[in-house]
Amino acid sequence: MNSSIIYIYVFPLMLIILALDFLQMPKTYNRRDSFTNFVIFGISVGIKSFTKLIEINIYFFFYFLLMGFRSEFLGFEKIGNHWWSVGLAIILADFLYYWFHRYGHEIRLMWANHIVHHSSEHYNFTTSLRISWWTHFFKFLFWTPMAMIGFHPILIMYAMAIVDVYQYFLHTQHARDFGIFEKIFNTPRLHEVHHAKNPEYIDKNYGGIFIFWDRILGTYKAWDPQNEPVFGVSVPPKNDSVIEILTHEFVNIWKDLKRTNSMKEKWKVIFSSPSWSMNQFKDFKNKDNRIIEIDFTNPVEEGNRAA
Repeated sequence: MNSSIIYIYVFPLMLIILALDFLQMPKTYNRRDSFTNFVIFGISVGIKSFTKLIEINIYFFFYFLLMGFRSEFLGFEKIGNHWWSVGLAIILADFLYYWFHRYGHEIRLMWANHIVHHSSEHYNFTTSLRISWWTHFFKFLFWTPMAMIGFHPILIMYAMAIVDVYQYFLHTQHARDFGIFEKIFNTPRLHEVHHAKNPEYIDKNYGGIFIFWDRILGTYKAWDPQNEPVFGVSVPPKNDSVIEILTHEFVNIWKDLKRTNSMKEKWKVIFSSPSWSMNQFKDFKNKDNRIIEIDFTNPVEEGNRAA
């Protein structure tokens, strides 16, 4: 059975919950922003339907290629479809998502892709639909190790779909403290932290389903009621057109490459963290209109959050 069935079954529920969230917290939504998110999402679905064929074939290629190796050196040809293998696949898929997500923040070329999701200054269910089109052309490579060690490609696709769907429900400000649940699982408030551009919150809480990856690997940050999240990015797109949103950081990379002379610096522009380039080229921030000044002392407007 095609893993797309998960999205098909869940999508009506996603729309219902989005509508209820909007009715309860309309100030967290912006008409233009939400429309843009739906446009990006609609085209993204079309691209995904194409790249999915590439994805499944690559998984099958490595799944069968290394079957003999696994049999000889690991003692098994494949990991069968058992109850425990399904749970293990979800856990491993989420662990690989953690690293895909973390590299998406720490490697500037990947950040140029992922910044699309973070560039909205609003945080609601439509924000979860704001996924870069370029993601679909390489994201699946991070899950190739699952096929290499013997997980069936269809099971990998299902596990990835579950990780994706879970994260949709994190994108709401209508949430409270989940207590001990937050010791293990990611929650809306913990994901708010991830989407915030407050200095204390940047590059935190990368996990998809499970937050204990962040606790173990040193990237965890609790939601602080005295430090309300300010959503968006430090280097925002210059306007809200879809093309600008999808390409603006790639354009910035190109500008920075032209400002460097050595191959070492060019390498760093592409593969170092975004903060390296921001510090290296800070003298150009006014010329390029890249950096915005953020006042983190202003509280979130009353009514924008559930009590």
